[in-house]
Amino acid sequence: MTPGESTEGSPASTTTVGGGMTDTTPDDSSTTSSQPMESTSLWTPTSPSSIVSTSGPGTTAPLATTIEPGTLSARVPVSSTLLFSGSVTPYVVNTTTNANPSPPGSNSTAFPISSTLRSTVIFTTSSRPTTIVSPTTSVSCLNGGTWTGEACVCPNGFKGDRCQYADAVCNNGGSWDGLKCQCPTLFYGPKCDFVVDGTEMPLPKMASALVNLTMTVTSKEYSDKLQDRSSKEFKNFNATFTEQMDLIYAGIPEYEGVNITSLRAGSVVVEHNIILKTSYTLEYKQVLEKASQQVEEKILNATKVQITSSNNTCSAYLLCFNSTATVVQNVTIVQYDPEQECREMAGTYAAYFTVEYKDQQPYCITPCMPGFNASLDCHYGKCQLQPSGPRCK
Repeated sequence: MTPGESTEGSPASTTTVGGGMTDTTPDDSSTTSSQPMESTSLWTPTSPSSIVSTSGPGTTAPLATTIEPGTLSARVPVSSTLLFSGSVTPYVVNTTTNANPSPPGSNSTAFPISSTLRSTVIFTTSSRPTTIVSPTTSVSCLNGGTWTGEACVCPNGFKGDRCQYADAVCNNGGSWDGLKCQCPTLFYGPKCDFVVDGTEMPLPKMASALVNLTMTVTSKEYSDKLQDRSSKEFKNFNATFTEQMDLIYAGIPEYEGVNITSLRAGSVVVEHNIILKTSYTLEYKQVLEKASQQVEEKILNATKVQITSSNNTCSAYLLCFNSTATVVQNVTIVQYDPEQECREMAGTYAAYFTVEYKDQQPYCITPCMPGFNASLDCHYGKCQLQPSGPRCK
């Protein structure tokens, strides 16, 4: 039975205790309880307040009790946990316990009341629902990938948990630059799978040749320090020898310089290359061959002149040479071979490419390239180069 209520035939009496509180005491003229009587004094709040109880730790119970002004408080189970958010307002509930119960079997209608006032502070809350949001992780997918909530869906050509790795394989000598395939001159497409019909071949700006000679310098003594290119002895000898060669080969337009390749004992035996260069033309070979002949003539003539001088001292030169030991070993012309270059450019399609010239300009072409002697006439069709060769379609 809730304090403040009465059973049938048992009216309740209310006694003012003080301070705006009331003491509610059961009134039974025929029977009184042998247990201590407990009454609850309520300090009425000025506005409704709510208590939300739970049936277990952290679990919201279906019970929500509202305390209206002028009514008794609801009893919250001892095992309940109060959950609240927002502001908290305390109020006081005073409870008195009768210390003089009537003895069993007595029919007293009045008895002295000796009450002990107990004050309990009860907190009321203005509760509101709490929303718990599950954490989600958003991943940035690279290279056009799409995040599904669980993984990146990568476009074609990419892989990895964030689509960060290229899955593309560049064919025909292509290379991946991090974004796309960089294709060689004769190929194109996302994976360099398609072949062009032909292309103009860039010509080298210069052509070169090396004339390898062996000479013996008789005016210098050999030293092991000459083997060390960083030594003072080698640097001095190299400077003097270079200056001497510049004087001998002056007047040859293609002369570019000298490079010592070896020094050994025997006075000083010098193996070296005379470097020749010329602008590239279709006649570059003939130009370099002529310059090589001039080099040989110049060096042999220089040794004869020094020996036939009146005092045989080779005073006309910085160095003296053994004329019989001067030998032209070989002449190497660095060849420009457009046919070879075209085949290397074509890779696996090399068998279907050839070189033709227009206005002295080489072109690396297939039979599908129109306007050349090797062009395939497909009439009203279209020529297409396939791995098996050119076809008209």
